[in-house]
Amino acid sequence: METLNLDEYFVQRGIVELPHGLKGILARIIEDIETGASKGRAPDDYENYTTGNINLVPSKHKGGCHNILVGICYDKDNFEERIRDWLDHTMRCPGINGDLYFFTTQWNSLVVQKFKGYIDSLRKNGLSIHMIYITDKGFVLMPI
Repeated sequence: METLNLDEYFVQRGIVELPHGLKGILARIIEDIETGASKGRAPDDYENYTTGNINLVPSKHKGGCHNILVGICYDKDNFEERIRDWLDHTMRCPGINGDLYFFTTQWNSLVVQKFKGYIDSLRKNGLSIHMIYITDKGFVLMPI
């Protein structure tokens, strides 16, 4: 698979610092936005679009725990349920998941606010948490 040049999609500088293995995932999401596939549910085969050891939600594969945990949510996914599944994954990998990224094509601040205490608690335990809203216009690191 040819990886897109993502530089034109970065709306904020901080997102450029993403770990290398995530760029293939972002390229796939952009392609899905362009083809309309993101209007459905996020596929569970993102392992095919990344390099390195990354835990993914959703995923059809169960594997070992890794430092990077990525959640992916498309338009037809249940936003609240996907955030919960993503955050709950840290309990299956305690002390291992450290850098959490949530890539979404939908955004609901009220739903995210429900998880503020959970997110704050994880951050107090040393986890780095980033939620990135992705549209055809680019990527935005959302305040949480």
